Amino acid sequence: MKAIILAAGIGERMRPLTNNLPKPMLPINKKPVLEYTLKLLKKHGINEVLITTFYLKEKIINYFGDGRKLGMKISYLQEKELIPSARALKQVETFVDDEVLIIFGDNLTDINLTKLINFHKNKKSDITIVTYLINPGHITSIVDFDKNNKLKKFIEKPSEEEYNKLPLNKRFSGNGIYILNKIFFSEIPKNSD
Repeated sequence: MKAIILAAGIGERMRPLTNNLPKPMLPINKKPVLEYTLKLLKKHGINEVLITTFYLKEKIINYFGDGRKLGMKISYLQEKELIPSARALKQVETFVDDEVLIIFGDNLTDINLTKLINFHKNKKSDITIVTYLINPGHITSIVDFDKNNKLKKFIEKPSEEEYNKLPLNKRFSGNGIYILNKIFFSEIPKNSD
């Protein structure tokens, strides 16, 4: 399996830390967050990665290059302007073989990706979304499932009204890790938001 890392964002909520550094390059213990993500992918057998870039993209590209120093193959989508994630995914559709793991570039996690990939394959899912239960009062994306754990709704930035309509035990959020089958990409409109 290959991976796409979404690392194009400006990181406005992290100002002033991101004035001169893209959010995925913020250091933890003298290494960029993105390096931890790449090493996690490699640990779980994912060696071919495409990174979407925009904001201060040269800092990401110059640091990681083609990925050889990590024993990986890294390519880039260099966005000319900041575009929605779905539009970026549509632009890199040819990178995807059968399925692809997608992770946010600023996502610091030690999730067992092998277990996640096996879950996705065993369920024969088109989409697998890693979620967590939202703390009350914390508005983020909303992921809603039916009784069979099939995705009913995904709202990236819900209004407070949409958020408050859900009972507390149904307030799930995506945590920035997905597996998508290639068939999903044909459903993304070229100019999607």
